[in-house]
Amino acid sequence: MLQKAMEMENSAIDISSRISRLEGKNRGRVRVGAPDGFGNAVLSHILPELVKTHPGTEIEFVPVPAAHKLWRRDVDIAVSLDRPMAGRVIMRKLTDYDLLLYAGPDFFTDQTSPTCREDLKEFPFIGYIDELLYTPELDFNRGILSDLNVVYRAATVKAQFDAVRNNAGLGVLPCFMARDTDLVPILPDEINFTRTYWLLYPEEYRLLPQIQAVSRFIHKRTNDMGAVFRSQ
Repeated sequence: MLQKAMEMENSAIDISSRISRLEGKNRGRVRVGAPDGFGNAVLSHILPELVKTHPGTEIEFVPVPAAHKLWRRDVDIAVSLDRPMAGRVIMRKLTDYDLLLYAGPDFFTDQTSPTCREDLKEFPFIGYIDELLYTPELDFNRGILSDLNVVYRAATVKAQFDAVRNNAGLGVLPCFMARDTDLVPILPDEINFTRTYWLLYPEEYRLLPQIQAVSRFIHKRTNDMGAVFRSQ
């Protein structure tokens, strides 16, 4: 009964939110959700520009560590790794981005660098927590080898980045996070991945000017940064 009551409450909140939006209440407020890597490395830097250049706009920026829930209005605009196959959602491709296997600056001080994929079995690895892996798009270690020695697992890419940089192990990281750091790419010609970020918002928001303004801004600024997301 409690579960059903909570579902009813969520539905009531959803209906109230939709009516408020469509009637123009809180018309300048937009909540944007994104995975922590893209959020911390990109959106946290560009969204303040939007507030300065669009008076009257209020931005709420939240992490989306698991499947976003546009239909429950957890967020108004979501950046996602998964391309939805169903649902009334406006979808726009933001950018492709590359990932490589990296080591910390002092990781190979006392040991020899790997020369092939099989050599990687000898080294500790960093990765995601399997049961908290919200999309198979992030299951990089199994894409390298099935029996890697994963010694440190974290739910966020920022935590993995810190672990790799502190020489705790090797890890797959986005190039846009590793760029201009002292991290060292490992076997980049053999081990590399490309993923895609998508920009999503509910179909009924397509005519709301604040949603259009924020989504256009994120899309344009991301595309302006295009080269940052690639390995070369």
